[in-house]
Amino acid sequence: SPGARLLALACQKTIVVWDHNLEEKAKPRRLKVVGGESSINYICWDERGHRLFSGDDRGHVRMMSIAVSKIKSGINMKESELIFRGGDTPIVQLDFFDGKLIISSTVQCWILDPQSPKSSAIPVGTKPRDGLFGACAVASAAMVYSARPGSRIWEADLDGRVKATHQLKNLLAVPPSIMWGYGYSSDSDEESSPSMWPPQALAFSELILVNNKYLLTWSPDGLYIFDITSGEDHLLAWTNQLEDISYVSCHRSHIFILHQSSSVVSHLVIMTPVET
Repeated sequence: SPGARLLALACQKTIVVWDHNLEEKAKPRRLKVVGGESSINYICWDERGHRLFSGDDRGHVRMMSIAVSKIKSGINMKESELIFRGGDTPIVQLDFFDGKLIISSTVQCWILDPQSPKSSAIPVGTKPRDGLFGACAVASAAMVYSARPGSRIWEADLDGRVKATHQLKNLLAVPPSIMWGYGYSSDSDEESSPSMWPPQALAFSELILVNNKYLLTWSPDGLYIFDITSGEDHLLAWTNQLEDISYVSCHRSHIFILHQSSSVVSHLVIMTPVET
């Protein structure tokens, strides 16, 4: 959680919440186990760690409210409540920004105010899509970024109005970047012909922030980092040195990559030229 006190884990149809008791230097304590009929696809916290949202493969989004006091063991967790129905289309990604919940499913992206869930969720754009496409908000730009087919990303305001479409396919028509220290050898310095790397039409199944301002996404055998919030689109890096990527998580400039076949976690760090 943002307050670094609670830990939530989703596994198939179950969500488990722990208090890891770091301040009290005690053993972690399991607070809540929530089970349902549908598989949980994604969970996320609000900005204060007082609400936990979950999206499932039936297109439902639920909210669990959590009250944390300074008194020892002073944690009160309410039963989860259904706040959104996505019409039996699986939820792909959730994000929270400025009091709004960003909901991305296989067909549409919505913006929802959890304080008044009975009001209609606002769709981002009007054209549907079909597939695994993510969405997230970028605080520095105060905008929502929603993935589209063919390596495209919509940029929209919090009212769901699309302000720009970022065409990233041709930016990816370049050789991959070298990851220093990750299986690096002098052979890696051999130059690749640009003709070896045609434009890449990808489905960005999840969009997450690295360094709080760059968009990161991945495929099973590639990692991609873009800067599209500064007024001009840039590909900061992409690499194919990683294989069998199952999931990626970021904390500031640190990137953690889970590999499916080996259950190994790779750790990458984005560094400026001064830091290197």
